[in-house]
This record gives sequence, structure tokens and C-alpha cells, in this order.
Amino acid sequence: MKNTHHSACNESIGKESIINRNEINPNIVYWIKDDQNRFLCMARAPNEEGGRDAFFSRYYETDIATIKFSDYPERKKATLKCIAKDLVNPIDPNDPLKGNFLYNASSSKEDSFLYFWGNDNPDISAPTKIWLTAEEINPSTDGDQYKIIWDNQGTKMFWHSTQELHSVVLTADANNFSLYTFHPMYFRAAFITELLLDLWKIKFRIMELDPLYQPVDAEFIKKLYTDSELANYKPKDTFFIDQDFCLIYKAQASKEAYKNNIAHPYAIGIMWGYYKKKKLVVNIFIDTDLSLWIFDPRSGTIIHPSQWIATPYLVLV
Repeated sequence: MKNTHHSACNESIGKESIINRNEINPNIVYWIKDDQNRFLCMARAPNEEGGRDAFFSRYYETDIATIKFSDYPERKKATLKCIAKDLVNPIDPNDPLKGNFLYNASSSKEDSFLYFWGNDNPDISAPTKIWLTAEEINPSTDGDQYKIIWDNQGTKMFWHSTQELHSVVLTADANNFSLYTFHPMYFRAAFITELLLDLWKIKFRIMELDPLYQPVDAEFIKKLYTDSELANYKPKDTFFIDQDFCLIYKAQASKEAYKNNIAHPYAIGIMWGYYKKKKLVVNIFIDTDLSLWIFDPRSGTIIHPSQWIATPYLVLV
């Protein structure tokens, strides 16, 4: 069984409008689009240095990069962390935490290009990892536009991409920048059905309670586990069983969604299955590269779907 990736142009992916500054939430993952209507992507093939070029494309059959904010911009200054995942040749297909981070390709303070590099690469000392800030330029009820800035040891360097130039350029020319918008990464409930059926190749009952869902990352999944305090409990033979752990964990996700006031629920659910006439229950989640993973709330471990021994018959998301 393979954890399958679906292109972001799939009709089941939610296409939300661009957002305003006061709507930015550090608990939501975003796509970034330039003023040529192109998404930020990561090249599939490595360059000569071993990194993956960062570029903008309308035809995103490649790996789309995602960004997260460090805080609520309305409350304090927030930085952006940009990550892309290689979905064809992943760093570790069984570890959803592994990703490719954005780096500066040279030490120049005048201009440079950006690329992605694996976070566990032993040669990582050469490039410079980038943390970004976004400065609001055109506030609008239809969604704000931003210029994106990197503070290169005191020198402000601006993102720039043109119709002819797909690569992301850093330039110190304050009059030479492009404008960008941020788009929440949601997907429609139908996508969950597609993903589950694609993974198991069988028909089973899928209960989807909401029209749109927000993907989550493994760090968030483990935070929920800590907050739930399930590590302090052990299964009982008759009354505190697998299903109870999963229901409590799902409830913790709902409480977190309520606390964070998000527009759509987290893509976290419960899956029931049979193995040799024995009923097994686990939690599932869909991460930011739109892959499905299994979470065992008894042990706090994440596993690949191919590692689950049961055959599912019911899913609640």
C-alpha cells in the first residue's frame, strides 16, 4: 500500500479566497501565490548543489510549498516558515515531520536565488536558512497583498518574481519587489473519501461531518496528545478500551479547534477495522502534503497506513 499524493489542482481541494491580515492564524497552513497568479513550488529534480529550486508555477503538478506563521500578526510581529515536501522521493516516507526548508543560495547582500534543502542534510552548513516577514501593502476586503522580506544581517532583501522569471529572487532594491497573497489550505470532504478508497481499494462506510477540513502536521498531532493527557491512562479489559482513547483524542481536536476559532475542523478522525474477527480502532489525520497517517492514542505513535494490520469498515471525520 502506498500513501498517495493528490495534486493541488484536484477538484476536491478547497479553493478559499485570499485572506486579510486579521484573519491570519498560526494554526493554519497556507499556500502563497504571486501577482502572476502562480503558486510557490519546489522543483522535483535537485540542482547541482543538491537543493531544489524554489519557483512559481500555474501548473502545479510538482510539489507546492506551504507556509506557517509563528504568531497572530494582529498581536505581535510574526515570521513565516516555508516548507516543501518531496512526494516522489521523500526524505523518509514513514516520517511526516521530515521536510525541505527554504534557503538562500549565496552570501550576497545585493541579489540571490532561493531553494529548498532537506532539514537533515549533513551539508546544511553552507546555505542560510530563511525566516521571512510579510509587510502589508494593499489592504482590501477581497484579501490583502504583501511584500515578503528577509532580514539578511541588517539588509532588507525583497522577494521578486516576474512574468518571465519563475524563480524566486531576493533583491536589496526596495523598489523592485512583487506582491503576494496567502491562501488557506483546506480540502473538501470528498477528498477524504477519495484518499481512503485509493489507499485500501475497498468500499466501506465513511461519515464526513463537515464540508471542508484543515490539514494538520505531525507536531500538532503530538501536541494534542500531550494536551489530552492520554499518556497517563492505560487500557482496561472491559470499559476503557481502544475506542475510548480515540474518542477522547478526537474530542481534544475539537476543543482545540474551538479554542483557536478556526473556520473549518481539523482533518482528524477515527477509523474502525477488523483483524481476525477482532475489532481495532485508531485515529487518522491528513497532513499538509495531503497524505493520510494513522495515530495510535494509546501509545502516542504515528504509523504509515500500510503498517496497520486491520481492514477498515468505518471512518468518522
